[in-house]
Amino acid sequence: MIVYEKIEQGSQEWYELRYGKIGGSTLKELMVDKPIKECAIFADILSAQFEPYTEEYVFKSEVMQRGNDLEPQARIMYALKNDCTVTQIGWAEMDNGISGISPDGLVGSDGAVEFKCPSRKQHMAYILTPEDIVKDYFWQITMYFVVFDNIEWVDIVSFRPECSFKPLLEVMVNKDTEIQLTAKKRLKISDAVTEVKTKINNLKTEIESWKKLK
Repeated sequence: MIVYEKIEQGSQEWYELRYGKIGGSTLKELMVDKPIKECAIFADILSAQFEPYTEEYVFKSEVMQRGNDLEPQARIMYALKNDCTVTQIGWAEMDNGISGISPDGLVGSDGAVEFKCPSRKQHMAYILTPEDIVKDYFWQITMYFVVFDNIEWVDIVSFRPECSFKPLLEVMVNKDTEIQLTAKKRLKISDAVTEVKTKINNLKTEIESWKKLK
């Protein structure tokens, strides 16, 4: 694994590092019940193997921009509440060269934290049913355990400073956490890690087969 500690997330260098690779936020597009070539993200990943990176317009919704604006505040509040240090890095890339993750924060020697800054309604929905935030970001959280061998737990944090009831909701997951993803599929994170590694390996194999046709 290669860790890019000093690369700033959201910078042009960061976008270039992640170009043509599967990250935490895009993993769910790969983990669909379809063959690799039929996954919507496959054309994007494959096309990047044959074209150099060029700066592209990146759309940011209001929710995404809110997350970018509030994440530093969420990180400070989380660190103060838990009396810990949250370390930021730019990108951690797996040895396969086509996957990695940009963690919101690493905590201690075996923990991590992922921040979400949702709408008023969604934040309260997560307070009422905390497991829903795990379900909504299941594959992104699973990617932490895929990339980092030392990670034992991840805190998923819903942060909404306007909420006087609970501005900071923390839901901790580990490899034994099990979630009902669909009506027919219930999955433990440890098993999901195995599925992800297999799918990424298959993606790598598929990409290499296309490169040989060049």
